[in-house]
Amino acid sequence: MSTSKFDPASVPLRSAATVLLIDDRPDLQVFMMKRNVNTAFAGGMWVFPGGSVDLGDTAENYGDYCVHRSEAQACEALGLDRGGLAFYVAAIREAFEECGVLLARERGSDELLSGERLAKLDHYREPLNDGSVALLEFLETEQLVLA
Repeated sequence: MSTSKFDPASVPLRSAATVLLIDDRPDLQVFMMKRNVNTAFAGGMWVFPGGSVDLGDTAENYGDYCVHRSEAQACEALGLDRGGLAFYVAAIREAFEECGVLLARERGSDELLSGERLAKLDHYREPLNDGSVALLEFLETEQLVLA
């Protein structure tokens, strides 16, 4: 008999997304992060970057910033009737907030951001995480689209 006070049924379900970053050159490598041991959920565990889907992570808000995948394509890939693009937006935002990986391109480019350009955007991570800067504002200011 467990003496744990935690009742999983008492936690409301919420939509969340994660991203698996995989490099297979020259051998398979998978990016993971170790959560802070003091974190309430999964403290000390190795995880993929990700987190909650926000109410504003919709195709209506981000359709113009997701030029490589439409709402219909996202829904088909995820087996959903609606709201598929929100999971992609959330996964990309959370990966940037949590570990500085930004799956984005300069508007009009096919190349992912990297190096010096990516380093210049690092100061956005905390304001995005605490909500003082919205992802839409960040993308518009920096002329970026999500990959």
